[in-house]
Amino acid sequence: GMPLDTGMIAKARAELEAKEAAFLQVFKTSSTIQEYNLVLREQTMVKTNAKLKKKVHPLEAFDDVELNPNSGPQLQGLLYEYMRLPEVDYTDTGLPATGADTLEKLTHRTNNPEFLAILNALIGLAKVSKILSAFIPNFEAALRKGDGVQWLHGNFNIGGTVSGRLSSSSPNLQQLPSGSDYGKLIKSCFKAPKGWIFAGADFASLEDYISALTTKDPN
Repeated sequence: GMPLDTGMIAKARAELEAKEAAFLQVFKTSSTIQEYNLVLREQTMVKTNAKLKKKVHPLEAFDDVELNPNSGPQLQGLLYEYMRLPEVDYTDTGLPATGADTLEKLTHRTNNPEFLAILNALIGLAKVSKILSAFIPNFEAALRKGDGVQWLHGNFNIGGTVSGRLSSSSPNLQQLPSGSDYGKLIKSCFKAPKGWIFAGADFASLEDYISALTTKDPN
């Protein structure tokens, strides 16, 4: 397993939750988001009342309806229908994409300061939320073996990829942030046990070498 520093895990969670709150605050203070929330409430009211035979609900009954940053349809409505940003990528089903890479592209397609703030908040929130949901809970649940260290155990799967590279699961240790905005913070959660040091080694383009050897490609 990988040894973890309990104190740094708590510090990382606190820092990430503060970042998450800051990104969410952008949505609360953005006039564009507040206007779009009204659109969502009206849509929800119409959809709900269409199912009722007699009694209908007024718009005020839907004041709790707000943008869900994890909802693809809602983001599509916000970005492409309400903000009228260009459709630069599409999903496999032909719908305009809303993933992190697409959001990054969209930051170069507008000069509107408020739109840029929304896009950057969406990008940052996606990164932070993934770490908080996929990795921090696994860190906190790491095994204690009576040696004063918490040990994170993940699975490395032989033959898990077409290229022959190992894959990882439960959790996917290969998706831990490394060079991103939060790479340094996550790396700080790992600490070698007393009397030990961390060391690393990596092959340079191993798959390319294997492919060249197995196919006997002269190039």
